[in-house]
Amino acid sequence: AIAEGDYETADKQINKIVAYINANNITELFDMRDCAQSWLHILTGNLDKVSNWVTSSDAYYPNAPIDTGRNIFVYAIHLFAKSEYEKTNKYLEQSEELFHQKSLWSLRVSFYLFRAICLLKLKESEKALVYFAKSYEMSYHNNIIMPFAEFGSDLYPVLDLAMNSKEYT
Repeated sequence: AIAEGDYETADKQINKIVAYINANNITELFDMRDCAQSWLHILTGNLDKVSNWVTSSDAYYPNAPIDTGRNIFVYAIHLFAKSEYEKTNKYLEQSEELFHQKSLWSLRVSFYLFRAICLLKLKESEKALVYFAKSYEMSYHNNIIMPFAEFGSDLYPVLDLAMNSKEYT
């Protein structure tokens, strides 16, 4: 639903999952619950509804309820949504090593795409292409396409840059 831009359906689906998690007190999923809701709030422009612990620059373990890396990624998206590109880039840069863990493979693809988008906003085209190429290589061989859909129109300038580059065409 998010990939199709149907935020109303996405909100209903997320609310059902959240209700289930809360009703059964599944603490292992509390961070995922907060991150999913926060991501949707960012996409819909409701930045004031983003979970407080997610929007903390100290969202690293042990401050996060459960350390999985999702909160770091959502916080970066939150900064980007506020047009704080320099701050977003610095935060992504300091977080990059975390996304090299095997358990965060799919988030790494999204992370690389997000770095490319952010670097292009900062007019660092060559670095943006390097990160886009990394995400493409990881996703192409594994049929991962969702991160590309999730970034939607923010990814278009990076795609244009890559298609017009002699090195990456």
